[in-house]
Amino acid sequence: MAIEISVTKDMADKINMPLTKTQNIEPDINHWYAKVHVFNRKRYVLATNTMTRFAVLFRLNSKTIGYDFKLAVKEEFERWGLIPSPILSEDIVLSLSNNKALTAQLNQVGQEIDYIYEYHKDEYPKDKPLLLFEKYNKSNLGKAGNNKDMAFAINEMKKYFGEVISTK
Repeated sequence: MAIEISVTKDMADKINMPLTKTQNIEPDINHWYAKVHVFNRKRYVLATNTMTRFAVLFRLNSKTIGYDFKLAVKEEFERWGLIPSPILSEDIVLSLSNNKALTAQLNQVGQEIDYIYEYHKDEYPKDKPLLLFEKYNKSNLGKAGNNKDMAFAINEMKKYFGEVISTK
C-alpha cells in the first residue's frame, strides 16, 4: 500500500503539479497531510501523519518531494528509535487535500512548531532548525486519529512502527 501525501491547494500551486483530490478522508497511518511552511525565511514542507499527528519538516523541492519525505521520516524515526522500513519501502502518491478538519489540524501543527521555535530558539543552531522536532514530537498532545484521549505523537507512532531493539 502506498503512502499518500495530501497537499494543500497552496502547496499544489507551488509545486506546479496537477493532482486529483484524495479519497482518503479518515485518519490513516499511511496518510499524511502537507503544506508549505515558511521557516527561517525558507520554504519547507510540513507533513503530519493524519493518525498520530507525528510531523516531519523538510526543504521544499518540487522535483524530489517523495525522496525528501522519506529521508525526513527516516531521520526522525531513527531519532526516536522507530522502525522506518515500512514507509521507506512504499511508493509515495501525492493528492490534493479535501478534509477541512485535517487541514485545520495541519495548520495547528504549524502554529505549535512556530511557538516551540520562538519559545526555545536560543536552544537551536540557526543552521539546524529541524532539531525542534525533538521537542515537538515528544511534547505535542492532541486527539490524534480516532483517539478520544490526549496522546503524545511519538507514543502513537510506536504502536505502528515499533521500537528498534538495541543489541548493545
